[in-house]
Amino acid sequence: MLASLSKKEIQRAHDVPFVDSPKCLLKRSRLHWLSFAVVFTGILLRCLYLDADPHYYDWVGYITDEGRWVQHARNLVLHGTVVDSSSMNFHLFMAPLFELSNYLVFKVLGVSVFASRLFTALCGSVIIALFWGCLRRVVSPQALLVGVTLLALESDLVSLSRVAVPEMVVMSFELAIYFVIVSGTSSWRMTSAGILLLVACGMKATAVLLLPIFSVMIIGMPRQAAEISRWRDVKLFLMGFLVTGLIGGGIGYFLIADMIPNLFDNINKVTPLIQDFLGVPKHFLYNLISFLFEHSLSYTFNLWSLGVWLTTVVWWAGGPKKIEFRLHRYLTTSGTWFLLYFILMSSLEYFPTRYKTHILIPMALFITFGVSLIQRVGLGAVFLSASEPKGRLSILWLSILSLPTAAFFSPLLMSVIALFGVDSQRLSAKLSCFLLSLVAITYLAQHVKGNRRAVSFFLVFPLMEGMLWFVLPMLESAPSFWPTAEFGVHAGYFSLGILVAITLSSVLSKDIVQRRSTEGSRVITAFAMCCVTVSLARIAPGYFDRHYSIRDSSRDLGRVVPASAAISTFRAETLFNNNNLRYSSFRIGTWSSEKPDFVVVAFNIPQVQGILESKYNFVRSYNLWISPEYDYSDSNSVGHASEGVIVGLYKIKQTAKP
Repeated sequence: MLASLSKKEIQRAHDVPFVDSPKCLLKRSRLHWLSFAVVFTGILLRCLYLDADPHYYDWVGYITDEGRWVQHARNLVLHGTVVDSSSMNFHLFMAPLFELSNYLVFKVLGVSVFASRLFTALCGSVIIALFWGCLRRVVSPQALLVGVTLLALESDLVSLSRVAVPEMVVMSFELAIYFVIVSGTSSWRMTSAGILLLVACGMKATAVLLLPIFSVMIIGMPRQAAEISRWRDVKLFLMGFLVTGLIGGGIGYFLIADMIPNLFDNINKVTPLIQDFLGVPKHFLYNLISFLFEHSLSYTFNLWSLGVWLTTVVWWAGGPKKIEFRLHRYLTTSGTWFLLYFILMSSLEYFPTRYKTHILIPMALFITFGVSLIQRVGLGAVFLSASEPKGRLSILWLSILSLPTAAFFSPLLMSVIALFGVDSQRLSAKLSCFLLSLVAITYLAQHVKGNRRAVSFFLVFPLMEGMLWFVLPMLESAPSFWPTAEFGVHAGYFSLGILVAITLSSVLSKDIVQRRSTEGSRVITAFAMCCVTVSLARIAPGYFDRHYSIRDSSRDLGRVVPASAAISTFRAETLFNNNNLRYSSFRIGTWSSEKPDFVVVAFNIPQVQGILESKYNFVRSYNLWISPEYDYSDSNSVGHASEGVIVGLYKIKQTAKP
């Protein structure tokens, strides 16, 4: 497949080292320092103003969940008991080690909003530091810069690192397990990987879903002839997980059994919730397709998918057997992780955005290895290989090659169809436009597949158009991807963007074709710096326009309510993370007939309001700030972001007490 390439290009494909000139070494050093600066910036963004209100576009449930995930650690530090409410121990059994970690933080720093989020912020920082440290000698400096930019500055990862939920903690363990597995096949590595996964399950039990994924990864991982059997490795991995789990579970039982009354009753209450979580959706295919078109994470996922697509194309065009072994192993394992997790997150009934963000880790890995592969093969060699015939798989190859181009032309087709009365927001209409575009673009690619310049356009155009859509949402007048009511205006804006992308693609592809051996270092570096600039511009408002409504409301609650009062809360547990009040959580169906002295309620739940109006007097309300971007999320459940989330404080009527 690479027979027509020059000797130097073939050497690059096999990763034969070249002697770097002093100028090249200086350039590599500067790029490594630049990637380190991005890592440092990412860590700073995760830890700076940590007690400010989260600036997140998709989720306001942290008003409830942050308090619940650290509730038992807080109780143990402040009041010496693990359990205060027999009805809300789900989070203790789901994340005992996360609670223990926060207990240690609270013990050192005291209970506060800042302290509750510190452990999560540190684990979010570990992800980018571990990524940089493990790959800086494996991939090219440009590829490393791209990878750390994706992980350090992506808004979902930054936001989830700044709230006290265990997602980023689990993700840091997932990345560590990955590097332990792929860095070698010794017995201690595989056993250690199983133990690390067990610890991750202690941080949050849902990490057990990664057990089959990592097992398949170990079995399918490329190996050298002298390496240990793949079946022995997976047995060691499972033994490290299961045997250590049995021992650790037994020790944990004896340590906490006396601290939790009615332990088995609590476990029985948790079991139905776990069963609901593991429920299989009725419409798997619909969930799979709708995620790509309509989910709040689809914007980020689809843009990152351009990197996954390009890596797949280059990997196929260059031939896996032509790639240096270590890079081939990294590509195979990260690709397996990405594909299996994508199937997993579409296969469960309950899988919110914060669970889906886990897929960004294998995507960043796969893209990073892909960029390094492109540089080793050379952009010119990639274009040449991509234009060569693929035999019986030619149609499949051309369809994959045409996939993102068809996606970017689909909204134009939708604008035309919408003029005939078709609802442009229907998923079936969007999917139909995409499939029609794919057929048309594939048919065009069939006729130009031998033209190297034309094939280069199919590779470059999606990247240029993707960069435009990465920048466009920053503009107030930017059009939506799919047309709305003003079809003519949308078609005009969209056509202009496509023309700009076509012009840039033609210039860039012509330059690359003429310089066949180019590594594309300058282009990749420019792309990475553009991502850094735009990502920082998007994240900046959350740091310059800070709000502290959760922290300040919690402090005020501690001043207004007597420490000796009996307090219950419904979905407002986070408001107790900056005071020392003793409280319990309740659910509507299990609320005791003997009402507490004070009740704190969030989200204006009608069922609770009826009880409050008859038994309680209103004391005051707290208006918790929400990111303005939350208005545009599909998960909006609180009205308008400008109104915030209203939390009410109520005191029992004197006549209501028995």
